[in-house]
This record gives sequence, C-alpha cells and structure tokens, in this order.
Amino acid sequence: RNEPALYEFNFAGYGFEWFDQSDSVDCVLVYCRKGHHWQEHVVIAANMTPVARHNYRIGVPHNGTWSEIFNTDNHEYWGSGVINPYPQEAEMESWQGKAQSILVSLPPLGITVWKLKEHPSLNGKDNGNGSDEKKKRTPKPKSNGK
Repeated sequence: RNEPALYEFNFAGYGFEWFDQSDSVDCVLVYCRKGHHWQEHVVIAANMTPVARHNYRIGVPHNGTWSEIFNTDNHEYWGSGVINPYPQEAEMESWQGKAQSILVSLPPLGITVWKLKEHPSLNGKDNGNGSDEKKKRTPKPKSNGK
C-alpha cells in the first residue's frame, strides 16, 4: 500500500515496462512498475542465481538519486545481507534503453526495488528527459546490458 506503482495499474499495460529480460548469462531481470505520477515509478531487479552480482548496472527512467526501498536479502527477512544501504546518483550512461543508469548490488536469489528519492525537477529544474513531466500525470562496469 505504500507504493502506488505496485497496484495502480495492475491490469493495464501502462503499469509495466521491461527494461531487460534478455540477460541470460547473469540470469537477471529488470523491469519498471508505474503509478499515476512518474515520481512513483519503481525499478525492480531480480537475480535468479545463487551468486551475488556487485557493480551491476541497471537503467533507470529518470535522473536523480535512487534509493533501495526493499531487498529480499535483508537480514530482517533472514537473508544474507547483500543490500544497498546508500542512495545511488543516476549517471548519464545509457543502459537498457534508458538515458541514465545506476550501479547496484543484486542479492543472490533475490529481488531489489528502487525508487527515485531526489530529482532536479522537484526543485524546479528539468527532469533530464527533455520534458517537464512534473506538471502532468503519466497515463563501464561489467557489460550486462544494452
């Protein structure tokens, strides 16, 4: 209930976007769930192997600071503790079809969920995508992406 992107468009194609479903070497899936507002979008990365993936680059839909809001490997859930305790500033490096990306640690056999926490447009600046989405509602590390 805390994250509208996880339920607002459950039955509409707009609520889901694949970022990467083709990393068969590392067995990682990355996708985005979308809410009514672009600030509510969350990026989810799932590592389907028992090997942690450190410095794994994932695309993000907006520039700004991204924070991990959920990790199945947290000790709270009896995980091994491969978490991302610090926010990540998006780099203007195109990845997985997005203009910007972040480096993360992916837990073994786990899922991590990321959300935009700070964004230039929230302070009256451009959002980095060439449009002012603030006013409208939205209907070389390891080579692992596009």
